[in-house]
Amino acid sequence: DLQMAPVRLARITGTAASSDGKPMSGAMVMLLPTMKDAMNFMPGGTSHTDKDGNFTVSNVAPGEYTVQVQSLAALMSAATAAMAMLNDENKASAPPAQMLEREYATATVTVAGDDITGLTITGTRGARASGRIVFEGGQKPEALTSLRLMAAPTNTEDFAAAMASFGMSAVKEPGTFEIGGLVGGRIFGFMNPPKGW
Repeated sequence: DLQMAPVRLARITGTAASSDGKPMSGAMVMLLPTMKDAMNFMPGGTSHTDKDGNFTVSNVAPGEYTVQVQSLAALMSAATAAMAMLNDENKASAPPAQMLEREYATATVTVAGDDITGLTITGTRGARASGRIVFEGGQKPEALTSLRLMAAPTNTEDFAAAMASFGMSAVKEPGTFEIGGLVGGRIFGFMNPPKGW
């Protein structure tokens, strides 16, 4: 027997601005439940911002959510670059195409049946990490450019952070790397560790 209870669905309206204060126009808005709530029902919905950065997400069930706003063009650029790196895994990497700089905005909301209005979200371009890979206690592996480094979220239960994770970099011949658009805690590791390491 399934016991069903009626709930009131809410609407969330707000405005998203980029880090320079300009409206995030034409951006993708995703309403993502916390991992706990994700077990109970599907994500809360998606929307897009208008030219003034305004957005509306309707028919939201009660629960805790993260509202995530990202520039759609920059998001697609990051995803395309990530796929290109994965497909080029066993080859020498060509110079990467110029990626659009990502703007990422997020806010946490609790929906309890009443509409949420006037939500203001301000974006960030995130941090940039650069460094060098050093191999200690053994011979440096060949073909460094086939290695892929990933900066995965440290909180594996943060569903929103996982959805936003495109922190990836090809390693250059001297062993250097650079990853941009990092938000929140990250842990760096190889997607494909070299043999013997």
